[in-house]
Amino acid sequence: MNKRIITLLLLIFSVYLKAHADTVLVAPVIVYDKDSNVIKLPDNPCEKIYEKLSSFWFEGLVEFKKLSARDYGEIYTLIDANRVCSAEKSEYILFGYIKKNDGNWFCDIKLYSSNLKKITGEYYASDDISHSERLFNNLCENIIEGLTEITGITGLEGENKNYTSFKMKLPVTAFYWTPVDYDWNKKMLGIAGGEIGIDLYPPVKKVTLNQKLLDYSIRPAFSYSYAMEKDGSYPLRYHGISFVLPLLFHLHLNKSNAFYAGTGPYYEIELLNVQPLYENETFCYQNIFGLESLLGYEFSAGKVVNLFTEVKCDFHFNKDTFISIKPSLGISFNLGGKKE
Repeated sequence: MNKRIITLLLLIFSVYLKAHADTVLVAPVIVYDKDSNVIKLPDNPCEKIYEKLSSFWFEGLVEFKKLSARDYGEIYTLIDANRVCSAEKSEYILFGYIKKNDGNWFCDIKLYSSNLKKITGEYYASDDISHSERLFNNLCENIIEGLTEITGITGLEGENKNYTSFKMKLPVTAFYWTPVDYDWNKKMLGIAGGEIGIDLYPPVKKVTLNQKLLDYSIRPAFSYSYAMEKDGSYPLRYHGISFVLPLLFHLHLNKSNAFYAGTGPYYEIELLNVQPLYENETFCYQNIFGLESLLGYEFSAGKVVNLFTEVKCDFHFNKDTFISIKPSLGISFNLGGKKE
């Protein structure tokens, strides 16, 4: 069982390494006054632009890295921009300036591509001198709109920019595991079974964690498991029927790859047919309440089908020592809503 878990974790880690996004460098923004003298603002413009862009979900295609003047100095020209991209091994860099006039602000931010050796986007914003916050919001919205156009991201008009869509999935899982408890383990072969449920993703405001989209789902599910005795043990037939209601948090690396973790209560009926030596067959059952925790990885194989692998850990609330660690493989089908 330990080897299977290690194999699953190595698989997840290897996929994570392949889920790589392009990095856009955010260079220090130079601020001038009306006489073209360099000035400093109370709030760092580079910091504000970086925070705004980092909080937007670009479907895992773009990540941002903030630079300071101590790293490479101020970026004035295309030669400067190309030099920094080469040093950072990045294709894109955002750089530019803000001009503070007597009555208004004016911003000009450029997107430079080191592969194409040219400016591929230029973003402007202006506002009166008393609305600097609105100025930065408009500027960042223009940059976001330009980057979504470059990356080919569609369907982000209006509220779709800020909220996830309602989704439903039908997950089907197969599992095989052995009990951790020694008494159970020495009597039974591995327990096999399956689970079916429904994943419900409510529409929520988009939240990013380390520039990855974070959302959640509720997954009510039913499962059935079966086991029989080991050789040398008395005849035994085990049946388990359970219902679980976990809350899952999903961290999307991009549109195709996501990690998730969750926990929730479960209820299980265990049915056992046992025939001890020289005795008649005995039937017994018990109702069990417990807590299930899980860790998983999901890969989107198309518009309808997703593949996933999970490791579940079940704990009983009653006084027995039954603990299970269940590696499983599954497939889920998109029933409705829109993939983020």
